[in-house]
Amino acid sequence: MKNWWEHYGFKKEPYLSPEPLIKKEEQSLFFGREQDQRLLTSLSGGTSKTAILLTGKPGVGKTTLVHKVFRKHKGFITVNLSNVQQFEEADIEIAESFLLTVKNSSKAQATKLRNRLIQNTSETTGRNLQANFAPGGVGGQATSLYQTTMVPIRNIEIRDITREAIEYIQIKHKRIYLFIDDTDFFDGEYADELMHLCKRFKDILPDNSVLMMANRDNQDKLGSAYQRSRSLVRSTFRHHQVVDSLWEDGKADIPTIMISRMERGETSSKYEFPFTESACQAIDLLSSGNFKLLLQYIEHCLIYGEITNQKPPLRKAFVMNQIASHFSEATIASEDEKTILNYLEVTPTYVRDSAFIGILGRSRTILQEVLSGLERKGLVRRDTLKIGVKQKFYVTPKGGLILEHNFK
Repeated sequence: MKNWWEHYGFKKEPYLSPEPLIKKEEQSLFFGREQDQRLLTSLSGGTSKTAILLTGKPGVGKTTLVHKVFRKHKGFITVNLSNVQQFEEADIEIAESFLLTVKNSSKAQATKLRNRLIQNTSETTGRNLQANFAPGGVGGQATSLYQTTMVPIRNIEIRDITREAIEYIQIKHKRIYLFIDDTDFFDGEYADELMHLCKRFKDILPDNSVLMMANRDNQDKLGSAYQRSRSLVRSTFRHHQVVDSLWEDGKADIPTIMISRMERGETSSKYEFPFTESACQAIDLLSSGNFKLLLQYIEHCLIYGEITNQKPPLRKAFVMNQIASHFSEATIASEDEKTILNYLEVTPTYVRDSAFIGILGRSRTILQEVLSGLERKGLVRRDTLKIGVKQKFYVTPKGGLILEHNFK
């Protein structure tokens, strides 16, 4: 077999991008989420200002969903807070993104505002902005150089510059869609400051604008806060939308996902699907609803199927070996994790059970650390998230699959 894809009759390898589908030519790869698209369109369709909080697991598709619905609008502006080294500089990152949109219409106006931004930020933060805008058009980010000395940012001046940029954009595009992405980098001690930041920019947006923020919210803190009537989260965001996995464990329609991408390739004949049904189920379980991981697993297995001259279709054992060997998300890192997982598979039990605590021969603190690590990997779950009550732990289908493959 000269080439894996050649075996299936393709003249070139189909595009299997695991990244957010933010480019126009990539939008044909978008899969599902019709109801989520309709809901976001409906929530943002009024004449009054609205703010939407989107939460969901890593890789579930929050960013891709927002780009699918709103990127067609010329007033769409996206800010990625993972680019920010200090939370105190988030105002600058947002301001720079607004100025990039101004630059699309008027370089002179953008330069004028940016010179003021440079003066205010360099004098007060020690941050030197590069002389030129980064490429990317609407929603791109400007890159920056940082000095080590930091003093408080003059938020009022930065906000005034941003307000002027907004007024200019509103004349050109009538409506602004501001998307603040990857905000989970500043959870924890910065959670309240993050809400205040969103509220400040919500206040200066025009009446018919839409503010959106995406957050992984792994501990469901933002979701819980939204339910409280007087919480800062609820007073900032009018709507909270949980972006769920496209499927439940073991039920991913991987053939449909792959075929939607394979159709981008130029095929000269009918191809045979490259995975068995059990291999598809294994890929699904190990990805745990993370769409990026799912595509990475598929592509990785196909590449190594070609390299090792595997006879198609690829089977479960081969898929498990490849994924467990090369991706840490699906592996067990220590003997303690193996011991706990084996115990829970036979005896799902409460964390306070004396037998459970004693199986590691060490303290309850160590046990909790091991359980937390297994939980983050999706290998075990508990029947409640409440604090101070008995919590029953059990092995997930993903954990069972790992045990079946590696440790029996």
